[in-house]
Amino acid sequence: MKNNFTFIAVLCFTSLFSCNCNNNKEKVDVDFVRYKTDLQIESEILGMPVKFSVFLPADYAKNSDKRYSVVYLLHGLGDDHKSWNDEWLNITARIENWENTQGLEPMIYVIPQGFRSYYVNRYDGKFNYMDMFIQEFVPKIDVMYRTIANREHRAVAGYSMGGFGAMILASKHPEIFSVSVPLSMSFRTDEQYMTESASGWDNQWGTVFGGKGLTGAARLTDYYKQHCPYYMFTGQTAQQYSSVKYFYDCGDDEEQLLVANDKLHVQLRDAGFAHEYRVRNGGHTSSYWASAMQEVLPYISSCFNNVPYKTEENAAIPDTLNMTYRDTVLQGVNTTIFFPIDYMAGIDYPKIHLIKNNAVSAVEAAKALQDKTPFILIVSDMPDNQTPLYLLDVIMDTAELSSENFYYITLGDDGANYKNANVLYGICHKQNIPFEYRVYNGTSSKNSLLYGLLKMKEAIKNKIK
Repeated sequence: MKNNFTFIAVLCFTSLFSCNCNNNKEKVDVDFVRYKTDLQIESEILGMPVKFSVFLPADYAKNSDKRYSVVYLLHGLGDDHKSWNDEWLNITARIENWENTQGLEPMIYVIPQGFRSYYVNRYDGKFNYMDMFIQEFVPKIDVMYRTIANREHRAVAGYSMGGFGAMILASKHPEIFSVSVPLSMSFRTDEQYMTESASGWDNQWGTVFGGKGLTGAARLTDYYKQHCPYYMFTGQTAQQYSSVKYFYDCGDDEEQLLVANDKLHVQLRDAGFAHEYRVRNGGHTSSYWASAMQEVLPYISSCFNNVPYKTEENAAIPDTLNMTYRDTVLQGVNTTIFFPIDYMAGIDYPKIHLIKNNAVSAVEAAKALQDKTPFILIVSDMPDNQTPLYLLDVIMDTAELSSENFYYITLGDDGANYKNANVLYGICHKQNIPFEYRVYNGTSSKNSLLYGLLKMKEAIKNKIK
């Protein structure tokens, strides 16, 4: 009896112990929260705490032996470590959706407090943010979380001021980061800096890079040049940054920033420096940056997995043409005019004029652009200042631009005529000529040009509706 009682007691104790373990495991799973904010590290370099938010993979608690790649998300001037998940960007919900619908791999996302630092050391050494980030913040994140603690599995992305931070942190510290994604990167050309208002310069740039209170060329300090992409990525020096993969994106409705970002794209192309570049419809807004991340995160994932990213998008145009057409000669130039299938004389149809790359035939272009909303499409090599003009990776004489017309300029980021596109956009921007500017993922191949036409169709529909 005594032995049996002892056996039963041991059995009950063992069962109770096992039950408590299972309850604890379930409790960990139930209490697990993917997104946490207002966390902090104590920085000896800055002499103050630095806050951050973190978004962990959904299976982080269950797979206790698994390690993950890390994406650092940097905020803009005036924002903080919560801004990537505010009501407009709402990045955590977007990531969760892309994980479920597009198979985005699980990664750790860290959003640090950036203050007004531009993510660099201040010129006078009074606020060494970059030193803190590299020497303290990243190492502490690697201790606190199960990261894959090497450069091949770290990326940095940011918007506005954070875009500059994404560029400069990865460029100055390629031993830490292998991927850099600046969105609407906040920086200026030398000319823009020299003419910046005194308050704008002193409160934003001069405080960080030196030259506060100065004007003109005196603002372009040596410290500024050490952190300026134009001086870093020259034909002689660009390749020293080639261990980092760069993805730039900037909206065509930006006022000054697209001027600077597009000029950098041209400089990188001239230097033969491989990079991804996009110009989409939009301005300096949360919605623009949020939409960019739908391509950015798969790009980052491909870099982490050492998988080459696609050089162009696939185009699938209709096999049939639902328009009639005739070939003619206008002012000595061969022209093809496409009409709605049920064209009726006397109706004032909207007119669209396309100057296309010769790699695509007029009929192929019309197949890509045709729509249920009827319009007349004019395809030729001669600009016409009487109709909205659409330019597909072509060279156009800037003297033919007219303030009375509208121009849609588009090409792939590896398109042949990138210099002319930059000049055309720049003149339209400077002279307030109505325009739209798009740079998509592509080359000058027929497939890529047809893809550009399919994207152009969206703008045409907005123009003729």
